[in-house]
Amino acid sequence: MKRKRLLFGLAILAGMLCLTTTKLPGQDVADTDPGWSPPSSAEIATDAGAVFNLKARNERLQKVGLRPGQLVKVTLTFSTAMSGQTVAATALDGGTITLPARGIIAKDGSLSLHFKAGNDIGLYRVLVNQGDNGQMLEFWVRDLTNSDNNPVLFPGS
Repeated sequence: MKRKRLLFGLAILAGMLCLTTTKLPGQDVADTDPGWSPPSSAEIATDAGAVFNLKARNERLQKVGLRPGQLVKVTLTFSTAMSGQTVAATALDGGTITLPARGIIAKDGSLSLHFKAGNDIGLYRVLVNQGDNGQMLEFWVRDLTNSDNNPVLFPGS
């Protein structure tokens, strides 16, 4: 008797594992989601008053040089189709981010954030993303004592 219950239970469990879900009409998220469109440009305004206007090339933005601990305001320009959507921003290599307006892209497609670089020399990446889609911002904190430690020819370097 116990063996029949065990076999019956295993059969039910196996049946549950083999079930597939069926997508019902009207459940397709793509119908209402305009999709990810990476920013076409960015404006980087430093606390020292410099402003760098970057255009995306192959969906990548140019790296920007910063001083240790420098604060910048980054304004990204997305397609206006992205307005009202929320994005997240994460400092991957240190530094701090402030994302005003809860990360909501404005009606004109703009999104501003503040990034304060760390004090260590080297690469600082900031990922701006929506789900699995994202745009990487790259900053290089310059070595002010030995310029040989810095990459060449990018804004702020």
